Amino acid sequence: VKGLALGGPWVSKRLKTIRFQLLAVPGRVLERGGRLLVRIGKTHPAFTLLRAGRQRFRALLAAPA
Repeated sequence: VKGLALGGPWVSKRLKTIRFQLLAVPGRVLERGGRLLVRIGKTHPAFTLLRAGRQRFRALLAAPA
């Protein structure tokens, strides 16, 4: 997952580092239309990386098997 979604320098990082730098990002959890959303500020350093990872996951799911 690190290589497919994050890529670059994140491939060699430990899970603990990823957890503290990406998953422990302060944000707001919302429920809209039966879906859970997480909102974070666009100025947060992890914003662009999380958005790029999400786009890569979508591309992987849309690719034919």
